[in-house]
Amino acid sequence: MAKDKPVIPSGLSIESFVLLKLIAEKSNVLFIYEKDYNRISKLIQALNIKATILNDDLDELERARSFGFDVIHGNLNTGILKDYSKTKFDYIVCENHLHSARYPLDVLNEMVDACENLILSNNNQAHWRKRLKFFFRGSFFVDNQYDIIPDDEYAWYNNYPWKLTHKDIVNLCVCSNLTIHKGIIIYNDSIIDNMYDIRSYPNWSAKKVYYLISNSSTTAKISYQFGGRTFG
Repeated sequence: MAKDKPVIPSGLSIESFVLLKLIAEKSNVLFIYEKDYNRISKLIQALNIKATILNDDLDELERARSFGFDVIHGNLNTGILKDYSKTKFDYIVCENHLHSARYPLDVLNEMVDACENLILSNNNQAHWRKRLKFFFRGSFFVDNQYDIIPDDEYAWYNNYPWKLTHKDIVNLCVCSNLTIHKGIIIYNDSIIDNMYDIRSYPNWSAKKVYYLISNSSTTAKISYQFGGRTFG
């Protein structure tokens, strides 16, 4: 299993570099709860995309407008994306927020219906470092590197208690008959460009995974094996 340490353009994070590999030029892209507008501006400059920001925080939406982005005021838990099922975005980008949805399966399907391609990322809660922390502490926790509540390490009670793993995301897609066209796995500063090439415990070793998902029935699904079971 070859890990690729990519040459990342100056000023871009490895996550932004992965998005550059997944998003086509001149696309109409909806970013879910994105707050790093400088990062989005760099993606616009590189790919000539049209960016829209969805957020339920009015102050954040004003900031997004000041950067020249289109905005949508709403919350994933209220079914806001059902209104966009006919006027589809080319891409919806949801990074590290599915685990905060009240009903992740419903939100996943609504996002897929509102776009041609969903880019979903998830910080794998089954990573071996996470498992060790849980083993020694004996309590669920929120840590600054992975989750959306940065200040209180034991603030699990402030969030919905979903702790999604790489395997969970694959299972959710199988349940909804969705196609994972591509998966890019991040290992620190290295990436594996195709998660289907992995044969050594991806649910254990993957820190973060980006999935390119659609409900296309024209693309053959790729089977994916976990622990002797085949998914897809």
